[in-house]
Amino acid sequence: MKTRLLFFIGGVVAATFARLASGCPKAREMAVKGLAKGMRATEKAKEQFSKIKVEAEGICKEAQEKAHHCDAKSCEMKQQPQH
Repeated sequence: MKTRLLFFIGGVVAATFARLASGCPKAREMAVKGLAKGMRATEKAKEQFSKIKVEAEGICKEAQEKAHHCDAKSCEMKQQPQH
């Protein structure tokens, strides 16, 4: 609920700023530059997330293989006759 309210308020502020900035070339230029920086930051964040996801998948796969290997070893140990 709070998140939706914050998005709504952010939208109202952005719309108001856009309306005011449309009349002033310098404000428009600053808004465009700010938006461009935001878009670049979003793209970098997506790239980092992708790298983290790939690394996490690799770690998960290694852990599953290790667990499977350990399970196989314990099965082998149980099947061997004890002296």
